[in-house]
Amino acid sequence: MKIKRLAVIAIFGTLLATPSFAASVPDEQFDSFGLLTQKYSGSSGAKYIGAVFTDSGYRAIETPSYLNIEDAPVGTPFCTSMMECKNHSISMVANLGFCHTATEMNCIETVLAIDPSGKKIPFVNQKYFPADQETVFKSNASQVPNGSTTSVVQFPGVLNSAGTNDYAVGVAVNQRFTTDSNGNLSTFYDPNFIASISPVQLVKGMYKPRVAEKISQQGINGEALSRHSECVVLEVGVCGLPVSFPEGYSFSLFLRLNLSLYGWLHGRLTDGIASSSYLGNVNGLNYLVAISGKPSAVPEAVAAVPFEQVSADFIDKALYKGFDVKGFKPEDFPFLMTYAPVRGTYTYNGFLTWSPYLNQTAVAMPKVWSVRAIQKDQMGDVSADSPILRCIAGAAFSGKNGGIVGFLNTNATSYLSGPPTYNPSDQSLDYKVAAPHYAKDGSEFQGIYTLQIRQDVAKCIFGLTDAPVKATVSVTSLDGQQQAVTTSMSERDGFYYFQASGFHFSAPTIKLKLVNTAVPAKTPTTVSALRAIKCVKGKLIKKVVAVNPKCPSGYHLAS
Repeated sequence: MKIKRLAVIAIFGTLLATPSFAASVPDEQFDSFGLLTQKYSGSSGAKYIGAVFTDSGYRAIETPSYLNIEDAPVGTPFCTSMMECKNHSISMVANLGFCHTATEMNCIETVLAIDPSGKKIPFVNQKYFPADQETVFKSNASQVPNGSTTSVVQFPGVLNSAGTNDYAVGVAVNQRFTTDSNGNLSTFYDPNFIASISPVQLVKGMYKPRVAEKISQQGINGEALSRHSECVVLEVGVCGLPVSFPEGYSFSLFLRLNLSLYGWLHGRLTDGIASSSYLGNVNGLNYLVAISGKPSAVPEAVAAVPFEQVSADFIDKALYKGFDVKGFKPEDFPFLMTYAPVRGTYTYNGFLTWSPYLNQTAVAMPKVWSVRAIQKDQMGDVSADSPILRCIAGAAFSGKNGGIVGFLNTNATSYLSGPPTYNPSDQSLDYKVAAPHYAKDGSEFQGIYTLQIRQDVAKCIFGLTDAPVKATVSVTSLDGQQQAVTTSMSERDGFYYFQASGFHFSAPTIKLKLVNTAVPAKTPTTVSALRAIKCVKGKLIKKVVAVNPKCPSGYHLAS
């Protein structure tokens, strides 16, 4: 049966293909597509359309590295260096390798596991998958990374749900730019990246690595990219299947970069924290980014509806406006779509559109450790007078300089991937999330939202002074009702940290307000409140005037 899938997943458009959807498999291998396909098979004459809402952050590092000349004929090969790409428009996927020297940039410095007691566990036995793709293309050092591939490392004693200590570590940079006659970037879009750590079970079989192939002037062969997409990593004869993290462990990733990131990160980490530190200005602005936190269990949701029951307006919103449905044939059903949080507003609006047909109990809750950077045009609040954009642009060591300005994390299925939107009427930062109402086990799903934001940027947005700051964090349901939630605020190292937890779904709005608190004025001391006493020491006499006068040492009160 032919299955049509409109893929809008992760950064690079990979598809879920063959994982099992049996109840006995780990949630990380659950195939929501297979579930819908089996239940709503078009061969029976039923005509269903459906949607899958999933993060699958660990799958976004599957795409091989490539430098693609977009304005060249189909037969033009991928570049193996920037000089081969000179005077062209380029699309790039660059998987970062591990750093070889103390000065190398755009590479993974190290990765750590941290046990529940706080003990740090370094990795051992790092290996590239595939081994022959450690360097797919060479960079020009100061502007773009070398193109490498995902690695598998081992953390001694850190056993995942498959009983192995194997973990895939990948950081994939995605960017488009044009080059000059020397192979340097002349114009470019902000780069973005996804970083992921995923426990894997290495299994043997008839596997071969994914490849990047051109099928049109700009197009890449999606089938070749998504080959064996049930595998996080692939080597000849070996597949790394995703499995679950051990309980209570955190993981830290350290990246050396000189990319012109915009400064906002979003991810799936529980107790997540990010920082950046300046490393010098040898070949551009170099900095170290450190990202730490625990993985989060993220609910997957599915929706399905008979094709005959949906309106033209629903088709316009759920598929896209003007979608031609006249050519559908029985074998084209079920028609399935994928939504992933990286698409921000698109995915959130898609969740609301599909809500009437959505299964409000999660079909799977895979644990995810992933973090993404965003480009400027992915910001949620992009109006010209946006205080968020204005304050980021005015912040030192932010955006174009590579520093971290903000970092938000949530376990919601769908969320706006940019920073919170400024609400001028309420003078608040508003953030929207969405998820099924119930977890996989039938319990009410409890949401978590955390925001880390530079103090100077936050004060700029809210027009605050250096006086003490009071924060209000609230959660409002879709019907306008406020929820009782647990909130907290702390500050350290130049950042504010906010958290809201314990809220319900399907689509609440989180509001953050900051105001200066008034410093209590000192009560003036009036003359009438003062009292005078005489103190003597031999022939010396001292007069003491105070609210509560006392004789100095060696003196006594005169009689």
